[in-house]
Amino acid sequence: MALTNFILMVAGVGAVILVARSDIKQSAAIFRRNVRQIRSWTEEESVAASKYNFDPVNDTPLTGRFE
Repeated sequence: MALTNFILMVAGVGAVILVARSDIKQSAAIFRRNVRQIRSWTEEESVAASKYNFDPVNDTPLTGRFE
């Protein structure tokens, strides 16, 4: 839930930046950079969840591996 809220917030901020700037090309480059960063954070979280068998969002262990 927190990750979803964060992604929506970043997308909203990115949209505001795109509208507020007069140089559309520069704004689009900033937006693409932000999207790449969000994707990398999401990938890191999924790798950590599978490696440590832990859900950092809910702060609970995942089921299956150590039952």
